[in-house]
Amino acid sequence: MKLLVSEIFEFVRNGLNIKQNSNEGGLPITRIETIANGEINLKKVGYGGVSLNKAKRYLLEDGDILFSHINSVPHLGKCALYEKNLGQLVHGMNLLCFRANKKKLLPKFALYMLRSNVFRNQLTKSIKKAVNQASVSTTDIKKIRLNIPSLIEQKRITTLLDSANKLLRLRKKTILKLTELEESIYKQLIKDFDEVNTNISLSELIKKTNNINPVKAYSKDEFTYIDIASVDNKSKSISTPKVVYGKNAPSRARQVLQINDILVSTVRPNLNAIAKIDTSYHKPIASTGFCILRCDESKLLPEVLFSIVKSKNFIDEMVKMTNGASYPAVTDKIVKSYKISLVPMSLQNKFAKIIRNNEIYKTKLVAHNGKLNSLFNSLQHQLFEKV
Repeated sequence: MKLLVSEIFEFVRNGLNIKQNSNEGGLPITRIETIANGEINLKKVGYGGVSLNKAKRYLLEDGDILFSHINSVPHLGKCALYEKNLGQLVHGMNLLCFRANKKKLLPKFALYMLRSNVFRNQLTKSIKKAVNQASVSTTDIKKIRLNIPSLIEQKRITTLLDSANKLLRLRKKTILKLTELEESIYKQLIKDFDEVNTNISLSELIKKTNNINPVKAYSKDEFTYIDIASVDNKSKSISTPKVVYGKNAPSRARQVLQINDILVSTVRPNLNAIAKIDTSYHKPIASTGFCILRCDESKLLPEVLFSIVKSKNFIDEMVKMTNGASYPAVTDKIVKSYKISLVPMSLQNKFAKIIRNNEIYKTKLVAHNGKLNSLFNSLQHQLFEKV
């Protein structure tokens, strides 16, 4: 049966409009970042001194779906399911809340439906683009028509997709564990070895890098431009580099890169956007939003430094050091002043060998995970196309 979104959800609405401040306390409030990874992350909520009495109308209920309707185009339509075991959570501004009419729609089925190409293809038609972001209105969303099967069929589809999604999640968890393993290995090397130089700042271990004006240098040529959006925060790798002609170069495209350079984002909320150039790109240039760390390999190997700067300790320290109210960031000087413990080159080489083997295995897992993800998307598409 083909029904309007307005007919299958009790409501699609925006949340409580209140100024948020981490020092205010009260009940936690959702933000855009709360669902950045497609799940509700309670570490990414805000606060505004909101009491239960004031927030009662906006408290999320089991099965509610949070939906990003103001974001960059790739992230527009990102959604996550709220479950009561997460505790009390207030629906804040800049995310929509979809509450399913459970006589017609299972919340988990609704989540998969909102993520399907069938829904997204219709959503795309209503996207309004601005300079730095895009949006879609609740009015346009409510007008979308979808084929809604019986509750029994919804349950069958949800069970199939849950099983496939579980396999994907397990594989992603394995990849993350391999990344965490690198940090623990290096810590163990430091612990087991007596001759460790402590409190050495990165500035003593890296080389200078070069800046250019690509409009002049590559005016009629193309180059590879890497900005924050090019970095996959989870895998800490370059996922979507851009090919740009010099005459169309963004003003921030200025830092010349080479293999083994490490890019560290200096701007919040993307301080975890960290990657290493391990593939040969055509004339690679990075945004000035990165601090570029180029190892003096007679003192420090890139594998060691990359393991250090993508660790939680490093990222947490950068977060603490940010300055600026409207544009919080750290300077290159702050990044380079970070102090590390350095083991002799013989142990660095041993560590680097372990990391290279680890990366080979992780690369295979990532590739296989990509295939699983494609299969999942194909399955999801087929299931909703047949509805």
